[in-house]
Order: sequence, then C-alpha cells, then structure tokens
Amino acid sequence: MANDWERLAEIWNESNIGLVAEVDCTDNAQQGGNMLCDHFGIESFPTLKYGDPSDLDEYTGKRSLQEMTAFAEEYLVPFCSPTHLKLCDDEALSYMKNYLDLSIEELHKLIKLEEEKLKESKKNFDATVERLTKEYEVADEEKRLTIKEVSNGDLNLMKQILLKKQIYIRTVDREIDDGDEIYDEM
Repeated sequence: MANDWERLAEIWNESNIGLVAEVDCTDNAQQGGNMLCDHFGIESFPTLKYGDPSDLDEYTGKRSLQEMTAFAEEYLVPFCSPTHLKLCDDEALSYMKNYLDLSIEELHKLIKLEEEKLKESKKNFDATVERLTKEYEVADEEKRLTIKEVSNGDLNLMKQILLKKQIYIRTVDREIDDGDEIYDEM
C-alpha cells in the first residue's frame, strides 16, 4: 500500500482542494506527528483518514491506487470550513462566528475545557473497566472453586446411581409388560 499511497500523494500534490499526506505517529516522530495522531485518536497503523480536518472520518475502503484515487476524486472536495468560508451557508457561518470572534487565549481555554471532559470520561471509563475486571476475577474464582467442589463431591456418583435406577425401572417395566418375572438386587 505504501507505494500506491505515495503515488496518490504525488497526484494530489498541487491540488487546491485536498491534501494527501503521511504522518509518522511513532514515539520518535518529529514535527508534531505523535501529537497530531493523538489528537485524531489514531492508534493503529496504517490508518487512513479523510474529510474535514476538525472531524476526520476513517477510510475503510480498498487500498490499491485505483480504488484510493477513485475515492479521493469523489470525496476530497472543498467544503465549508474555517479555510473555506465561502462554501458555508448562513447557519454554518453563524455557528462558526461564535468561535471565529474569540481570541487565541479564549480558544485555548475552551479547547482545554473540552479536552478535560475527554480526559475525565477516559478516567471514568478506565476506573469502571478496572472495577468490572476485579468483579469478573472474583466471580471467575468463585465459579472455579464451585466447579472444583462439585467435581470432588458426589455429583458424578449421584448421576451414576440415577442412571442405574432409570435403567432398572425401564427394564422392570419392559419385563412386566412381557409378563416375565425379574429378580434383581435393586
């Protein structure tokens, strides 16, 4: 896929509409690649994203040059965004104006508040997973102890005796139906 991706980037290199690029998300990445990947929630590689830079979607289509080119030609189109305000309708412009009118410091504060919500949500999620994991481990241990107790107990003996009695009753019923007398220890 790497060669096809590089060819696609070359094709779109001079485009005023969209950008096809590669970001190194590894820990030793330079120039903010790691930060960018964290921002967009990229956890596995390769991950292909497209769309509005503030709300990217994941590309899940085929990864040959032909399929990616067809997809890019259809979906990499200009859309309403802070860099393409002329493409926005009045409602979108009005909504964006709330943020466009803010100072850099105000935007940083709002972004920080939203990121704190995400961190708190992740913290709550992790705590819930940890609690549920502990509950699971306790329940699993209780189940294993019960299985061991029952396995070492009389369950199998009782089942064998039950089977023996059921076979005996069927045999007796059949022999009575046939008019024969039976003599058994049971």
